[in-house]
Amino acid sequence: MKRIKIGMVVFPGFQLLDIAGPRDAFAEVRILSGGQCEYEMLTVGTTRGTVQSSSGLTVTPDRTIFDVCPDFDTVIVPGGVGIFDAFDDPALSEWLRQQYRRVRRVCAICNGVFALGPPRAAEQSRGDDALDGRAAAFGDLPEGAHRTGSHLRAGRRHLYDGRRDRRH
Repeated sequence: MKRIKIGMVVFPGFQLLDIAGPRDAFAEVRILSGGQCEYEMLTVGTTRGTVQSSSGLTVTPDRTIFDVCPDFDTVIVPGGVGIFDAFDDPALSEWLRQQYRRVRRVCAICNGVFALGPPRAAEQSRGDDALDGRAAAFGDLPEGAHRTGSHLRAGRRHLYDGRRDRRH
């Protein structure tokens, strides 16, 4: 059976739905693949001990950003009211920087995108609100990612940083 590891970051004030929804969706893969493939979902806390969600429910992470983590295929950063404190956490920023170099995908749900890098002024030349988050947070991106930047556009559901899907 093929087993793919997904890391889901949890920080104080994370939105529970943002980790519960993906966990349920990825759990269906084992059923739909007839047992040929399975996603192993691991929570990674920004603090040691339990982490309280924005709704008050607590989660005991499988790992923390201070522990050795397995090789993830994908890292998911949820949103939530706590993202603005997580955004300023240098330990989380460094952990995400390290993961970005190792994993196939780093993605965010809702306002979790702000953990991927500090916002920059809108790029008026394109007429869109823009966030060059990855380039700001992960200074060692491939050349194309620097050139393209990351853009948040009204009515769009994806943040695209100029990279195609990477495989190991």
